[in-house]
Amino acid sequence: MKKVEILGWSIFSLALCTIVLLANFSVLPTFLYDEKRIFQALLLVSTSLLFVGFIFKYKVAGVGNTVVLLSVGVLFLLCLSSIRAPLPQWAFLQAGWYVLLVQFTFIGAYLYRQNKQRYIKWVIGALFLLAGIYVAHVLSNTFSSFLQEGWPAWPNTANLSIMVDGEQIIPQGFLGFSNKRFLNHLQTWSLPLLVLGVLYYKDKLIPGLRYIMLGIISGWWMLVFASDARGTVVASAVSLIVIGYLYRGKAKEFIVTTLGVAAIGLAAYYLLFLLPGQGAQEIAIRTDSSGRIAAWIYTLKLIAAHPFFGLGPMHYSHISVGVNQAHPHNFMLQTIAEWGIPAVILLAVLSFKGYFKFIKIKVNHSIKKYFSVQVALVASLTAGIAHSMVSGIFNTPLSQLMACIILGWAVGHYFEHSKKQLFTQRKKISWPVWVVGFFLIVNTIFVAQKVAGDVSTLDKRNEHYIEQQREQENGKIHLSPRFWQQGKIGVE
Repeated sequence: MKKVEILGWSIFSLALCTIVLLANFSVLPTFLYDEKRIFQALLLVSTSLLFVGFIFKYKVAGVGNTVVLLSVGVLFLLCLSSIRAPLPQWAFLQAGWYVLLVQFTFIGAYLYRQNKQRYIKWVIGALFLLAGIYVAHVLSNTFSSFLQEGWPAWPNTANLSIMVDGEQIIPQGFLGFSNKRFLNHLQTWSLPLLVLGVLYYKDKLIPGLRYIMLGIISGWWMLVFASDARGTVVASAVSLIVIGYLYRGKAKEFIVTTLGVAAIGLAAYYLLFLLPGQGAQEIAIRTDSSGRIAAWIYTLKLIAAHPFFGLGPMHYSHISVGVNQAHPHNFMLQTIAEWGIPAVILLAVLSFKGYFKFIKIKVNHSIKKYFSVQVALVASLTAGIAHSMVSGIFNTPLSQLMACIILGWAVGHYFEHSKKQLFTQRKKISWPVWVVGFFLIVNTIFVAQKVAGDVSTLDKRNEHYIEQQREQENGKIHLSPRFWQQGKIGVE
């Protein structure tokens, strides 16, 4: 095995471990959100350094000139927007962060092309571990509440509480999340891939294991309903409609299995949460927009005021914008408001081009398990995109990692069924490679220094912000996550 493969698989395995473990447990004495961001930063910086060495050995040949030009155009406009922003360091951190995420995605695609069976097995195995541990922990708390009066039940109690001077400032949290919606982000990405695990390995599973896997997926759905995750439910429904339209009868097994485990999850939610009166909300009880419509209208006004270069990357969360949220719970509006209309037009062309090329892949339909990979990836990506229209699914740390793992899988899958080669061995190193390598090194050093500097001052900045909030909001304290748990910038 090549050195780049060994290092790549090592980082990839650490990324999967990070998702599984930090979704369930905490290891650092800091906000849970910040803990995940710190580990994500370590993974992305390591991947970037690996990628720099990678591009001197391999050429990303499968990416056409159009994609390169669109990507350079987006990056150029992001740099202009960042220079014009009130806090350029924060703006460049966001832009540089996206570059690191793209590098992570390409390393994932490379690993998939080298050993697709390992990639699939590791990702699906990690997701079943994630869901299985989480569901088991919730069930243990739920059954304990049946036996002992006053025992906290999930999700409205048994929450992580972060106290500041005796005040609870984060009332929602459980098992490694400061907000249950961050769990829902992972559920949106993972539900189609969990179903894929059952279909892909159904001929190899030992007796009884298939039912355990279906039980875990049903439990994962139970928590979707128990946490009143409307975004995940709607996004999953949209993804099923899309794959039903695209693949018709060929996607029947996937759709039927998904609906089956969702129905069992709904029944379990009713029996374990609603019937005993455990405090979980009814899934359809909320009919309001939770302030989203007002935030979207305000964001449209910001876009009208800054149409060309936007507020600057991450600057929707600037304290001067005058909103409580650090993002508008709509990724499209967020990027337009921060990057400007021209940059987002280029990004939209790039994204739609990739999406529509991917859904048109010609896979061997005679081998059902290979076609089920195509269906599951389309379902997962579609669900993620749909959910991003009402949430911050592309902002939270573990969700970003999961998105890159799936996108890397999708890129590798696309070139597996394409006549083009994604990566080819370099015969010589031309000057543009040195330029790109230099840019990536500078970006990596900048991001690493900025994150490390922030970590050293997080507690002090959080205390300062909390004091400001207490004075300005009559004692009320509200933390809005973005890059960090306290996501507001411009308050230092």
